[in-house]
Amino acid sequence: GSPTLDVWVVRKDFAQQHPEIVTAFARSALDAQQAYLNSPDSWLKQSDNLSKLSRLSGVPEAQVPGLVKGNTYLTAQQQVEQLGKPVNKAIVDTAQFLKAQGRVPQADNDYSSYVTSRFVEPLVKP
Repeated sequence: GSPTLDVWVVRKDFAQQHPEIVTAFARSALDAQQAYLNSPDSWLKQSDNLSKLSRLSGVPEAQVPGLVKGNTYLTAQQQVEQLGKPVNKAIVDTAQFLKAQGRVPQADNDYSSYVTSRFVEPLVKP
């Protein structure tokens, strides 16, 4: 199968000027998913959770549980591991596929300058 990546994107200038805000965002996102990871079935039974995700995603509330269950939520440590070579390889492979299909004019052999674990690394628990 092909990887599907949920990514956080930040402008380079903003990240350079406000690294603490980017790390705080990552912390907030990881904290928010922890309740689901601790007890998925209980979390999915709370209508407030479904309502929020429905509103944010535009997906009908009845479809939210299936979408949530179909996703994989990575810990900070797992994100650091994936943001190395695996994510770069997935982007390179996708770019090369799109170029072969005539969907993009060029594909690079390295996208690692666009991927960083710098803002998640401080959140890894020893």
